[in-house]
Amino acid sequence: MSENSIDIALVQETYLKPNRPKACSIAGYVQLRTDRTYSSKGGTALYYRRSLHCGPINIPPLTNMEATGCRLAMTGHSTLVIVSVYLPSPKRLLRRDLRALFALGDAVILFGDFNCKNINAYTNDVPRPSSSGVQLALFADDTALFYGNRNRSTRFTLLPLQRAIDELGQWFRKWRIEVNPDKSAAIQFKYGKIRSRLIVDKNTPNLKMLDAIIPWQRN
Repeated sequence: MSENSIDIALVQETYLKPNRPKACSIAGYVQLRTDRTYSSKGGTALYYRRSLHCGPINIPPLTNMEATGCRLAMTGHSTLVIVSVYLPSPKRLLRRDLRALFALGDAVILFGDFNCKNINAYTNDVPRPSSSGVQLALFADDTALFYGNRNRSTRFTLLPLQRAIDELGQWFRKWRIEVNPDKSAAIQFKYGKIRSRLIVDKNTPNLKMLDAIIPWQRN
């Protein structure tokens, strides 16, 4: 690993057992392990360079997941908690396991094999809009909110849409999901015989996601 300048490596399905505590050790690296003791296979591990300001962290009891973690102190950044995670198939991804891991620190990064081939495993608790008429659409990692009405004024549609965006933003904050404003867009679709040169009506305010402006784009 040192030849490839790897500072931290996270491994899942190690198949290691407690009766071989020095198995798969690597010179120049500290090895942290969580071996599966109740059956064969499974297990997680984490390696970090001895020169790093890094140390082991106690993982709370988990229902379905296996995990090994460390704390990494960085100059100019808050302490990072890095966790190697394995979710055996066909066990379910449980929110209580994720909450327990995210509670380990203010900045937690989970790496590993979640064995979740269905995107709904991650998004089945996305809040449905409470505003009447606003609909939510999900595809892979894309999210869309849309609202239709017969009023020709764009301003008339902003209130229910902004309320739905705020509800979605609370869910993003809960699960520490970052939204890239540069990859987000607000689009107005109008039906008429004459195509307007304006993207939206004059003096139309912007919608916002987590205090960041969502730019209007032409359809």
